[in-house]
Amino acid sequence: MGTRDYFGNPIPNGGAYDIGAAEYTGSYSTQQSNATPVAHTSFSPSVHIAAITNNGQNIAKGATASWSVTIRDSSGNPVSGVTVECFLLNQSWQAIDADLTATTNTSSGTYFLLLPEVRPPSGTYYDSSQNAAWDTYFNVS
Repeated sequence: MGTRDYFGNPIPNGGAYDIGAAEYTGSYSTQQSNATPVAHTSFSPSVHIAAITNNGQNIAKGATASWSVTIRDSSGNPVSGVTVECFLLNQSWQAIDADLTATTNTSSGTYFLLLPEVRPPSGTYYDSSQNAAWDTYFNVS
């Protein structure tokens, strides 16, 4: 390590080196922030993804991988009539067309299931901030 930063300022400036190419030469605030946290806004009725389960983390090549998505309302009650769009991605992050089941007859590796869109019935809000999960994976060997 040299004695000057990228801009030619002497380093270290203070008791220790900074991270990065330039040594920080300003002053640090000793004041507490007066920012007020914003509370979570709740909408009713609302739904969220409570769980994603599959038939195993390790699937034999040629076997069927299946999964289910549990949707609940803000009180924890199961909800039906919600459309969930699924993307199944291979280990190269390329999308594979999939319905609610997929046959693992392609190459070995890790596959990722993503849920990019949840469409509840009209008049119901999808509250993604309450999701317990929105993705899962399984290995094919």
